Amino acid sequence: MKFCPMCASSQSETGVTVCKWCDYEEKSIEELSKTEFYELMSPYEYEMTSDGVRINEVKNIRALSLRGSVGIPHFVTEIADNAFSHCKFISRIDLPRGLRS
Repeated sequence: MKFCPMCASSQSETGVTVCKWCDYEEKSIEELSKTEFYELMSPYEYEMTSDGVRINEVKNIRALSLRGSVGIPHFVTEIADNAFSHCKFISRIDLPRGLRS
């Protein structure tokens, strides 16, 4: 099962690129508007890399904890060690296919 990175709703169909609840659509990082990008990345302290985005730390724990399940955006290629270590109430993290480390 996959979770939408925007609204955290479960997506029962595999390979779906548009959320049936909030209409979030997987786009390349270049196709995202600044608003869409910042909405997706607002819970995180992050940095741009040469081929995507690296999540360094969760900065808005409450936003993620209220969801319980978290979908990491598809353009994230790295997650730092212990980035989610202080998030006690997250029960599941859905990792993107392109994640390298």
